[in-house]
Amino acid sequence: MTSLIIFILFSSYIIYSIRSHRNHKARMFEEFEHRIHVNGIRGKSSVTRLIAAALREGKVKTLGKTTGTAARILVNHRKDIVVPRKEADIVEQKRILDSYRNAGYKAVVFECMAINPIYQNYLEKKIMHSTIGVITNIREDHMDMLGETLPEIARSLCATIPTNGHLVTAETNKELLTILEQECKARNTVLHSVGDMKIGEKHMSKFKHFEYKANVAIALKVAQLVGVKRSTALAGMHKALPDPGAFILKQVKRRKKTLHWANLFAINDRESFVLTSQTLCSKVGSNTKKAVILNNRHDRPERVGQFVDIAVNSVKADYIFTFGDYEQKVLKEVQRYGKKRFTKKIKVVNLGNTSPYRDADGSQLLNQISEHVTEDECLLLGAVNIHTKQSQALLRLLERKYAH
Repeated sequence: MTSLIIFILFSSYIIYSIRSHRNHKARMFEEFEHRIHVNGIRGKSSVTRLIAAALREGKVKTLGKTTGTAARILVNHRKDIVVPRKEADIVEQKRILDSYRNAGYKAVVFECMAINPIYQNYLEKKIMHSTIGVITNIREDHMDMLGETLPEIARSLCATIPTNGHLVTAETNKELLTILEQECKARNTVLHSVGDMKIGEKHMSKFKHFEYKANVAIALKVAQLVGVKRSTALAGMHKALPDPGAFILKQVKRRKKTLHWANLFAINDRESFVLTSQTLCSKVGSNTKKAVILNNRHDRPERVGQFVDIAVNSVKADYIFTFGDYEQKVLKEVQRYGKKRFTKKIKVVNLGNTSPYRDADGSQLLNQISEHVTEDECLLLGAVNIHTKQSQALLRLLERKYAH
């Protein structure tokens, strides 16, 4: 008898699940003409916002959603809605879609909220049923789940490619584009590579925050596929609110010095960080001194050597300030590079968990940075991670006192 009851309950659950998925799919196809699923390694939230803004400007009523620690629902150019949650789970996507049904939305633009390819596949096949997929780029990150090589990561991200639709990407690596093309062909989907699309500086200069040309190119292509003109799409993007993770190059005045502050704590792959830092260096001038805050967490030891290398050889930093953990390891790594010819001397200052400034507030930390920088002007980059005592203290100060 017990076995029979378990069988009946299990069978009922299976039938309910199948019916539920069928009903959800039917409603998605009936109500949302354009279903856009944004995946990739870098820029997903920004691209989601840009696409949603471009479509809204083109009179396509659009519901957008970004994910991560600052998940937001996007319904207009003026205000975001904080996603109500206790903790993130992938069912959140369906719950929000359900709550905005019968509200006249013709397009949905959702950032993929899964890293594991199995969950990515579930989000695409069971929830989004996208007409347009986006893979922003393919970088070395989350390698424990996505794969140890770029081709493996590319194949993992292919879990969200739509069937009988379109895929837009700004990836330029030919080997990786071949993989995307093969996966698209298997799904009868058209691949659109926008890596060579020209975006003029006059359009980029209208963004109030730092934006990448590749992100804009993706949004322009998606808008074109939906039927929104380029000029209209750009106008919408310029009105869009930046993601909470986006940054503005701020001029911070401290002790008669100017620090050009860029919060790059969230950019933790080499290619993206180097590209961004090089762009910023060109903005402030090649002769401006450069300082990097290496903000290391105890559970991310693999990033210590990687980011010391970036700071020394790519950014060519004049100063390194350590926050968080692994301060002595940073110093040893820098000294190791210092023994090589043509490597300039870098001043390393510890302000993290082994220093007297372990529990310092943002003002004390900023004072220390300003004291050690001897020049009147310096580019200051936050790197590696965002969550340590010192980084949060500094960010609270900078967000409160230097909001614009």
